[in-house]
Amino acid sequence: MKRIRKRNIPPSALSDYIRDNPETSDAHTWDAFREGRTRLREVQKALSEDQGGLCAYCELVLVPKFDFRVSHFHPKRVAGQEDDHSWELRWDNMHGACNGGTVYDFQHPDRFVEDNAEANKHCDVVIGNEVLDNKILNPLNVPAFPRLFRYSEVALSAGRCGLKIEVDDRNCSNAKYLDEQGCVTRAQETIDRLHLNSENLRLMRQATYEEIKNKIAELTDSGIDLEEAMRQVADVAFSNSSKWPEFFTVWRFALRDKAEEKLKSINFSG
Repeated sequence: MKRIRKRNIPPSALSDYIRDNPETSDAHTWDAFREGRTRLREVQKALSEDQGGLCAYCELVLVPKFDFRVSHFHPKRVAGQEDDHSWELRWDNMHGACNGGTVYDFQHPDRFVEDNAEANKHCDVVIGNEVLDNKILNPLNVPAFPRLFRYSEVALSAGRCGLKIEVDDRNCSNAKYLDEQGCVTRAQETIDRLHLNSENLRLMRQATYEEIKNKIAELTDSGIDLEEAMRQVADVAFSNSSKWPEFFTVWRFALRDKAEEKLKSINFSG
């Protein structure tokens, strides 16, 4: 998970709809809003642009029409509060997210959890209507610096390797995250509650990690020293904030100081 810098003003399709359908209206619901496909596409487009094209939780690339849903960080409806519609159309409560392995995408079949096992589903689809506002990280509040997560290679079934996400305790302890529980606790809850170590995510992250290592090796094999090779890879990877590389934080972790230098040079804030 990385920081998201969300535009302050919601898309006009959303603001216009709220103006015409205030909270007192029966139509002030997400289901009613998304019936207008053009309205929904405008919101998804804005979310994708704000998030650099990545899922707010696992950092997979969002695929319009196939693997892209609008996630409500605070549930739209909470048991015992069925008449409270205030969260449904709040712009600051919406994130762009993948389908967590629950929808087959022919372009990315490796994303689909074929056995439908709950343990391999991920992101907010595994939460349901549970209120986790004060338990997990909200991408809007994650600090741009330092990086909160690190990774390690682990053995999986059939002799395969996967890249496991872990809390970077040292960085979390130094992070400016206003939280009565502490950043370390909340970061670990984020990993656990969102199943960010599901097997398919670990496999896909491993593929990205191998891609990064191969890019560095190509440069060092041509005679470029390691530090310069990492700098060049970081320079390309983080050059376009409108389209961040898939598994952004894996790239950031793998490229270490060179990633931090590049991100600071472009005033990275989400």
